[in-house]
Amino acid sequence: MIPARSFYMIRHGETVMNALKLSCGGGVDTVLNDEGRKQADIAAYALQALETKPTLIINSGMSRTRETTEIINKFIKLPVLEDNALREHMLGEWENKPWEDIIPHLRAGTKPEGGESADEFAARVREALSRNLLAYESERLLFVTHGGLFHSFQRMHGQHRRTFIPNATLHAFEPEPKHTPMPWRIQVLDWVGHGRLKVIPSPICPSQPAPADDKA
Repeated sequence: MIPARSFYMIRHGETVMNALKLSCGGGVDTVLNDEGRKQADIAAYALQALETKPTLIINSGMSRTRETTEIINKFIKLPVLEDNALREHMLGEWENKPWEDIIPHLRAGTKPEGGESADEFAARVREALSRNLLAYESERLLFVTHGGLFHSFQRMHGQHRRTFIPNATLHAFEPEPKHTPMPWRIQVLDWVGHGRLKVIPSPICPSQPAPADDKA
């Protein structure tokens, strides 16, 4: 199980591949587009407005998370580490294909040739999150990652739906052991201007209604 510690996680800003609605897993090192940079810039203000700020950033080492990290860190200026185990789902032969072609395979739990199954990906994510939370116990971590890591977090807690996670949305994870099946309270922290944040429940919580498939 993931250690019961508070942390933040954010998906990278929009990429060229996201805008084209093409799959880009851990085997495609796409970069942010102009919209993605704007999204990350807004997230930087959200981080600055936090009452309890992170103290260490860990990204996946992919270009899209590195660039997002650089932008969101412009105010709080935290130390940054990289961990390749946090990279996106390895999609093998499904890379660079339209999401509408990939979604049915993901729903069916099919393993792509040259890639990872959903369960293998979830195991990798669990190990990476757990290892970092244990190694940096004195820090409040911010993981700069990918949409697939949110899906895997759901999967490892028994939620098999795919939830759309907008680019560059900041999520706060707070352990709540008495809650089932997911013993976490997860909230989205949106910057609304003038130093204020709007806090809403994240759709990856099982108490929220099932949203649309993730196409980004």
